[in-house]
Amino acid sequence: MNNQEADSPLFSRTPVVQQSTPPVVVVGLPRSGSSFLAHVLSTLDGWYVFDDLYLYEKVQMLNVNGTLQPEQLHQLVNFLGWTVRARVKFEKSFLKPQCTWEDVDQMVEAVLETFKDRPVYWHQLLEEWLMRLALHHGCWRWGYKTPKDFLHMDMLVDLFPGIRFIFIRRDPRKMMASKKYVHKQDGDPREYHPIAYALYWKMAYEKIQRFIDTGRASVYAVKFEELVVDPNGVAQQLAAFLETTVSGSVPIKGKNTSFGSGKRQDITETEKWICEHLVGESMEKAGYTRGEVSPKLHDLGDLLGTSIRFAQHQMWRVLTRPDKRVAVVSYVRGLLGKK
Repeated sequence: MNNQEADSPLFSRTPVVQQSTPPVVVVGLPRSGSSFLAHVLSTLDGWYVFDDLYLYEKVQMLNVNGTLQPEQLHQLVNFLGWTVRARVKFEKSFLKPQCTWEDVDQMVEAVLETFKDRPVYWHQLLEEWLMRLALHHGCWRWGYKTPKDFLHMDMLVDLFPGIRFIFIRRDPRKMMASKKYVHKQDGDPREYHPIAYALYWKMAYEKIQRFIDTGRASVYAVKFEELVVDPNGVAQQLAAFLETTVSGSVPIKGKNTSFGSGKRQDITETEKWICEHLVGESMEKAGYTRGEVSPKLHDLGDLLGTSIRFAQHQMWRVLTRPDKRVAVVSYVRGLLGKK
């Protein structure tokens, strides 16, 4: 390792975090524009926001309780390294981390060495990891995007006093269509079911509204439809929320990755009716108008096929994937109103 590498925060053998600072966390639902929002956030001066980081899911899978045991530390640091390598390899935009796979390998080694004889909690590891990346990219504040972390906002408020959330919402019917027809490289359409995703949308909206109404944490709500029409205006509003300025070029929304190679498809009238029947009141509060739809007999075959595919896939996830089992349990607990 040369002197320049030794001076990099990525490769420090001692903690770079001397005093904890509250992060910003982007929450919402899949196929609601959170990746585009992360692009916009990357233009804000001083803030490094990592795009997609499901660390707490891994923490739950490892049954972490208290400070990390050596094996838990190794697994979490290696998982964090994998997330950066994936971004380095596949990300095409300016969200791509400015480092190589070799840099990530050295960072993993350095972080493991840093905490070899130091007790550390998982959330402290998370901050240390992201602050190293932030400093490496010339930033001094940190955050990440994990849409489903709206399920864990109470816990995050306790762990990071002063934390801020950005909630991005989208018309649930459009979100459902995007999920139903998503390309395999961007998601799994087998995860879609109109009842599951309508209730998921309602759960997110109502939970975050409670946070806003009670002042439990600072939350800024972004409407996807407004973001794509005026990304510069939203960027300015986000900059004010995060007490900074816009210093980069705000991107323009590209093609929807669900329909990029063909005709945009919509959910059936029956699926729209299911959605509006289950979440219509919350939809209207969020600024979305109900349509004059009703269930159709000719949609039954599509709904039956979707239901069978969804049930088979969820069963496979629960039985074979511990990380996905955690996700399913979190969803069910959220529906039941349990933390």
